[in-house]
Formats: sequence, structure tokens, C-alpha cells
Amino acid sequence: MQSYQFQPSTLVVAPSPVPPTGIVWQTSFDIPEWTQGGGLNPLPANDEIAHWGDWLTNNGRGDQIIAAANNPLGTGNGFRHYRGDGVNNQGGGLKITPSRSLTEMWVRFYMRYSLGFKWDSGQPAYTKDHYWNSGGQYLIFGVQGALPAGGGHTWGITQISSPNLNSTLTWAASQGGVQGSALGDGQFHCYEYHVKQNGANGTLEYWFDGVAYGSRTANLGSTPWGSLTLGSNQTIVVGAEATDYYTDYDDIAISDTGRIGPLS
Repeated sequence: MQSYQFQPSTLVVAPSPVPPTGIVWQTSFDIPEWTQGGGLNPLPANDEIAHWGDWLTNNGRGDQIIAAANNPLGTGNGFRHYRGDGVNNQGGGLKITPSRSLTEMWVRFYMRYSLGFKWDSGQPAYTKDHYWNSGGQYLIFGVQGALPAGGGHTWGITQISSPNLNSTLTWAASQGGVQGSALGDGQFHCYEYHVKQNGANGTLEYWFDGVAYGSRTANLGSTPWGSLTLGSNQTIVVGAEATDYYTDYDDIAISDTGRIGPLS
């Protein structure tokens, strides 16, 4: 079966992704509800999900695994990462450690910004939604700002102190608006990225709601990626003084053989 995908001024006919056999880790947060606090991990203990930081927003709110954060296309609960007014004002995030490290991976997840989520100047300078650690070297998926060169407030990947490796999709466009004027749309969207270490010719590819939004070649290091922080810090959030905004994450899957694609 083939699916028809629209991009600006282009009709793309592409094979529907077939879920690969190489899923090395996945979750729909089919675990009990949990609220960050006291260093306690979500249950069960053997699911490779642990709490990360113990910091709270200025309103005293920690992150949660709750039914309200569930992606309706999936099951169970979802993970809610609170983001308060100002810069780097957020909950503690989660740490995910797959059973083995990877030098190539496709990562698919669903993410929702709360309705009306607003950034200073109408666009984020940076977000850190996925924060991969490879022996002290880092790979970050999120919005890439104006600096280092090449960010353009688009979704993409960066390595600390290295140029941004961005897609062609801005945060505003992902929320249904134009650059500088969008607010969070309160809807879940599907994000997927592919990274492969191959010396100076490492591979990066991006998809949003099943549509490709660019590929890059870059040096992605040589130390396998071992653990993922889900939900980290971000640039200046505005308008969340009394009630924190949030970002929900759900239906995360990691493959080492090929694209995963959106849920049906």
C-alpha cells in the first residue's frame, strides 16, 4: 500500500512505513501515574525509565506521568514536562536507558505543546526535548535558534559547541502558524529523526507527521548513544506566571533497522 503525502507545491508518493523488527525500546507509559518528588522513580522498576532531576518550576510543580498527557492514538498515560515563565524554569525530566547503546537509530515520538504556549519574541531560541548522552558527548533534538549558525528556529539536532543541524520546519509552522506569530496548538504531532554515526559522513533525517523535512550529513562522533533525557531546559517562556505551560510526550519508539512512522 502507498500513501500520498503533501509538501509545499509537491505531491509525494512514498511507501507507508512498515514497523521494523528492530525496535530496541518503546513505551506508551502503560505504567501507574507518577509525580516527580523525593527522587523516586516511576514504577515498575525494570522498565528502563527513571526520574532525572529534582528541580521544580517557580510555581513548585514537578513533572508527571498522567492520563491527561496520553496521546489518544495510543494507550496508557503520557509524560507531562512543565515549563514555567522565564528561562530554564522547568520540571526534572525523565532518564531513559535502552538495554544497549546505539550508533544508528530511528526515534519516533509524539509531542504536544499546551494550547496557547508562548515564547519570548514569538519563537524559541532553543528547546532541549531529547538529550542523548554518549560518554560525555551530547546529541540534542529540539528547536535550534539563531546561534550557532544555521538554526533558524527550526526543529533539528545540535551537539554542544557545534553548528546546528536543522530541518526545514520551524517551531511556528509545526504549531500551524507562521514564524514569530504562532502559539502552542494543543495537539499531538508525530516527530521522527534518524541519526547514524559514519565518521564525517554521519546521517541525519527528519520527519514531522509523516512528511520528510530535510536530511543532513555531519560528523556525529563515534561513541554510541547510551541514554536519553526526556524533557530538559529551554529558552524564555512568557505568560506562564500563574499557571505553568507544559509539553506532553508519548508513544516513544527507538529502532536500529529502519523508520517507524506514525501510529495508524
